[in-house]
Amino acid sequence: MLVAHISDTHIMAPKEPNERSLERINFFQRCVEDINSLRTIPDVVIHTGDLTDNGLPQEYIVAKDILKSLNVPFFLTPGNRDGSMSMMNSCAEDLNISKNHNSMVYAVNEFSIRLISIDTSSARGPKGDLSKKKLQKLKNLLNDYRDQPTLLFMHHPPFSISFGDGSYFEYDQPNSLKEFNDLIQNYTQIIGLFCGHIHRTYNTTLGNIAANVMPSIALDLSQERISNKVDLPVYHLHKFYDGLRYETEIRHT
Repeated sequence: MLVAHISDTHIMAPKEPNERSLERINFFQRCVEDINSLRTIPDVVIHTGDLTDNGLPQEYIVAKDILKSLNVPFFLTPGNRDGSMSMMNSCAEDLNISKNHNSMVYAVNEFSIRLISIDTSSARGPKGDLSKKKLQKLKNLLNDYRDQPTLLFMHHPPFSISFGDGSYFEYDQPNSLKEFNDLIQNYTQIIGLFCGHIHRTYNTTLGNIAANVMPSIALDLSQERISNKVDLPVYHLHKFYDGLRYETEIRHT
């Protein structure tokens, strides 16, 4: 199975288009065009949040127009800029999920590898939230298909993102991360975790689970180290083997 991973497009739709908003639209379109042009077309595209910059209806209209030009199915999870309910109201029909929930924790069962979106957005601010209700919903979804390889995708990385000696977490209640990590270690079907939010590449493991963080497609927000900076949008292609392991190709469009 081949999964294309995109993140942090931060689409804006001001009344009067400006250079930054047009650049971000262009960056996003280039990623979609590159995905469509691949010799081996991905089975699915996942977007790990901050699809929009302000969660406004007109921003979702622009972003969805770009996404709908993909030749493959796509699935979304909300970022702190999107607003969980705003994304649900704008995109639930496109994703074939119910609006009758207070968060976008949902599963996609139509592929050989199962996908689970974990909504980490918080009404309290830009940092992540993994409430007990969200964790219970995740637990229920994981219990449903224990024998099917599963990928988790979410916006805020559920681990320290510090390059220094100390730890730094992008969650307003870091204690919830221990509950999350304790939970996922009980499910051997989880083979990957994919995130965004920090606008730079970061790779780690949570127990036996490989975790991958995408840089921002919106290059004006990039936090990549200077040695890694490019002047082209970047997305990741994850190729899975035997439903157990994967390799990542970094695509420069």
